[in-house]
Amino acid sequence: MGASESQIYTDEKRTWREPHSLDLDMIMRVQHLRLLENFGTELQLCYMDMADFFKGVEYRHYFILSKEKEAEEKESGAWIIELSPLQRRLLIHPNPYAPFQVEASFRKDETVTYRMQQVCGARGFSVALRNSEHLARFLCTKAWFSKQTVLGMELRNALKAMPAGARANLNSLPEELEADGFGDLSQIYPVDFYKGFVRFTGRRDRLIAKDEDAYNVLLLGPTGKGKSRIGNLIFGQTVFQTGGSPASVTRQIEVAAGVADIYDSLQGKLLPRQVNVIDTIGLCDSELTDDEVIATVKEFVKVNFLSIDRVVVVCGDRVEKPQVEGLKRVMKWLRYDQRHRRRNFLFLCNKSDLLKTSERDAGVLGMLRLIGCEQEYFPVHREARPPSETLEEVPAGSSPFRLSNQVMRRPLAIPTGFPDIPFDSVRKDLHSLLDAVFIEAIAAAQPSGYACAAERGDNPSSHFVTRLDVTESSCSIL
Repeated sequence: MGASESQIYTDEKRTWREPHSLDLDMIMRVQHLRLLENFGTELQLCYMDMADFFKGVEYRHYFILSKEKEAEEKESGAWIIELSPLQRRLLIHPNPYAPFQVEASFRKDETVTYRMQQVCGARGFSVALRNSEHLARFLCTKAWFSKQTVLGMELRNALKAMPAGARANLNSLPEELEADGFGDLSQIYPVDFYKGFVRFTGRRDRLIAKDEDAYNVLLLGPTGKGKSRIGNLIFGQTVFQTGGSPASVTRQIEVAAGVADIYDSLQGKLLPRQVNVIDTIGLCDSELTDDEVIATVKEFVKVNFLSIDRVVVVCGDRVEKPQVEGLKRVMKWLRYDQRHRRRNFLFLCNKSDLLKTSERDAGVLGMLRLIGCEQEYFPVHREARPPSETLEEVPAGSSPFRLSNQVMRRPLAIPTGFPDIPFDSVRKDLHSLLDAVFIEAIAAAQPSGYACAAERGDNPSSHFVTRLDVTESSCSIL
């Protein structure tokens, strides 16, 4: 028999005060590792509904089912691995539930096997933070994610009493499963050429109140367009893992922190300022739906931020319909329709390195037309030009784009391309990227070779941009 509803709620509140941990039991772990040998290669993500489980709300219990290793060809025998909501610990046994529904099928490769081994011995069940769906989806997709706990869902509504500190852990990896999506910190280019605009100081799993004064950069966009690469270039190091598969390499939202010399418009001088770069899961991911990706990003931003300084949307000149819909939803979420908020958006037409200048300009225009906002963007050359209503009015040959005072009247879009080639071949694109991301970040002269706006004779005070607040009254996230 299961625990009473009042006992379940009492146990749940206790987990909110405790560390975000699977609380691994080493003796039980050894037993579980042996039982994993019974699992075959064909796995299924399954679920069953449990009525009135938590505060009168239905709970969907997830588990992974596998044909027994020796029985795959005989169509008999099955094993499951689950984080039991009743026993509040991991169970591995040959007793599948009935009836149940199959949501997805996948194969047990080396990475799935490793994730199964990681959770062996777990006994830290929490309805909000470490439930059966979190664990099952982690085994299937590598993402610690529960649809039931995102904004607007019934179960999430029943968790309103959660304190802010506990909410910060929603859909984030337990401490034993720390994200392996970070890079090895290797230098991208020789330090004599470029050592990074932001000096990397560490990785973060969440942000705290004092981070509100940091310069916050949010990277968004479809899978495979180079978001993580853009984040790495800001630091000059491989801070985030990168890859070229249809599945997003970034499986959790990851934050890299650093320090840069940011121009303070009030004091009229450069001051060291913390910078947070937030790398998100890609839209149109092969394993997570856009609903799941956007819900995860919304939750993270809601819990961790009051302000965002730059929303960098990374895509390409070829944007497919599903990607367009996803991008439009993100823009709606951040209330891009409010004109004064558009100046905080930067659209990158990335991977344009093989195109001629005229083709790069056309690629930007094509990207913006697909998204439906070409009238709101124009590229600006280093030389002063009158404000343009569309990209077509900008003379060919004006790339790489440079900031000028006109940029403050409209948002910015630029073509970029950063293949693994010598620094001199990407220098101009890198300058354009850093200018556009850090409009008010006017760096002091560096041996890195970055020709900052101050060195080009621009007026630093003209580069001030108000922050994009994500408070309840200003953003449809809440």
